[in-house]
Amino acid sequence: KSIFIVFQAGVNPQSAGQLLSAITNAINSQFTEVTILISSPGGSIFDVMNIAALIKSSPIPINIHNIGQIDSIASVIFSAGTKRFAQKNSSFLFHGVMANFGQSSLTEEQLGERLATLRRDRENIAKNVSDFTGIDYKIIDDLMKKGGIISSEEAKNIGLVHEIVEAKIPAGVQIVTIA
Repeated sequence: KSIFIVFQAGVNPQSAGQLLSAITNAINSQFTEVTILISSPGGSIFDVMNIAALIKSSPIPINIHNIGQIDSIASVIFSAGTKRFAQKNSSFLFHGVMANFGQSSLTEEQLGERLATLRRDRENIAKNVSDFTGIDYKIIDDLMKKGGIISSEEAKNIGLVHEIVEAKIPAGVQIVTIA
């Protein structure tokens, strides 16, 4: 008994809550497999880490399929999948972690703390993607430091994607959409 979750949103507290609920409901409803069809511009590091933790701890397989773009921190959600698929024309965007300061004035110490936090976040993201996929940490860290978009074929070559295949939702399965 399978369920498909279509997640086409930025990751924020609301969309993350909806995705966490959909996954939890699938587990509680005794589905035997979840497939998440995802295209996301990324978003909140905190929320993504919570989603990835649930996916990795799930008692049932949760497969992830890139149906468009996996940008930024959304790569951690993608990486957490039991099996990871991508459509032929999908892509993955990697970049460093950003900080918004707005009109803030920071002391030297505060700026140093913020820099340390940014480095920790980048290292945690790279470590999670590496741990989840088996890709060497340095490869992911370098992708994040350099920034750039890789194709589904390049993602398959480094081990981020198991298989390049078009998404197909079987007739009769339950579908949940989060947009």
